[in-house]
Amino acid sequence: MATITGLTATRMEAIEASSVVSGVINGSGHLILTKHDGSTIDAGAVLGSVPSASDTVQGIVELATAAEAIAGVDTTRAVTPAGLASAVGTLVPDSSTTVKGKVQLSTSIEAIAGTSATKAITPATLLAVLNAFLGNIYPVGSIYMSTVATNPSTLFGVGTWTAISGQFLMGQDGTHAAGSTGGALTKTLSTAEMPSHTHTATAASDAHTHNIGRDTDGASGTTRFTVHNTGVSGATATSPTSSDSHTHGITVANTGSGTAFSILPPYVAVYIWKRTA
Repeated sequence: MATITGLTATRMEAIEASSVVSGVINGSGHLILTKHDGSTIDAGAVLGSVPSASDTVQGIVELATAAEAIAGVDTTRAVTPAGLASAVGTLVPDSSTTVKGKVQLSTSIEAIAGTSATKAITPATLLAVLNAFLGNIYPVGSIYMSTVATNPSTLFGVGTWTAISGQFLMGQDGTHAAGSTGGALTKTLSTAEMPSHTHTATAASDAHTHNIGRDTDGASGTTRFTVHNTGVSGATATSPTSSDSHTHGITVANTGSGTAFSILPPYVAVYIWKRTA
């Protein structure tokens, strides 16, 4: 029969010390085993005939340290993202108005604020800046004028604009509220609107005399009359006169057609747009 022998503490410690706890492949492709007591065992080459990597051959490669990445002279080691970041951060300076280098992109809020002197603006943030800028210059209710027919929404890329046609712009006052409309391009004067004036008509003098014949022997007939001398009893003398005060009706001819006339001042016609949204 077999005899079972118990494990002593010394034997247990020996087994533990000789136990392998980790292993790595070194630069030569050998498997290096690390024992519990810290000693190592070279288990030999485990990659067989795998060649070292190059710019033309796939193979095993060693990673470069940050210092080696920054130095930039090693042609056999690969650069990790961390090593690349270190190299870029060290070798490429921050850009400025006088130095070419790396730059951080600004957000739309930063671009609109316009206070950063180190961050770059993208086309998207530039559009945000323009929209904010135009929104401040041409808020809703603003007027834009041009001799070009292009709608400002196409020109600026912002807002909704409505054309104003056949109307002048006038400053508002206590009688004319902002946004109100009125007026006309032509006017026909009424009688009350005409300037006060006088029409003068002069009638020619019409002084004349009436001659009356006098009979001394009486007259007869239904169409004749007798004038007696004052020497005859009961007779009254009537003398003709050269004054014959009287009136003549005068008609003054009217003129004018009542046609409406233009009240436009000298002008230059332009396209006028009002921003409504």
